Amino acid sequence: LPEVEDASDLPPMLDLTRYMHRPVMDVRKECSAARVYTIFRALGLRHMCVVDADHCPIGMITRLDLMHNGDDDE
Repeated sequence: LPEVEDASDLPPMLDLTRYMHRPVMDVRKECSAARVYTIFRALGLRHMCVVDADHCPIGMITRLDLMHNGDDDE
């Protein structure tokens, strides 16, 4: 990360908390597409974070991803 002299060097922050679900749902990268589909449908999600074994984010899966693979009937 770049070194910051003072807060004025930082980009402006945008508070998105009112648009987010808490807790953030995530799945391990080894999770099956069928399981992801079930979670999306059960919770009405649009996005889900994909994490590795150390629980670090490595990607994002969306409802649109599932629809493009023919897994959603909407």
